[in-house]
Amino acid sequence: MRLLQPGNSEDEQDLARSFASWLLDIGDGNIGEADVEDSQSSFWVPIPERYDIRDDNKGLSNLINFIYDKDMLQHLSAQELQQKAIVCPRNDIADIINAEILSMVCGNSTTYKSSNEAIP
Repeated sequence: MRLLQPGNSEDEQDLARSFASWLLDIGDGNIGEADVEDSQSSFWVPIPERYDIRDDNKGLSNLINFIYDKDMLQHLSAQELQQKAIVCPRNDIADIINAEILSMVCGNSTTYKSSNEAIP
């Protein structure tokens, strides 16, 4: 995961370093409390307010802008896009995020239709 980007301010770089350290602490099991019902594989991890993306009318845009900088969305490159992802718990959430990203991209979009069954 690449958290540091060229052109970030010193404050943004400090926040990214702190976030990376927090993620590593989660992965190492240093942060979080075991779930009472499934203590072997589930943990509750509190998200510090400084890493929280607010659930307001700009929250989704803020998330997208954090992952995909504006230059990337204006000058699309498959190679660069392959290195980034927003992980979603459900397909309906992915559809909402994809629609928002497409609305931010310049140019025309193309919809390819598919079928889940073979037609002889």
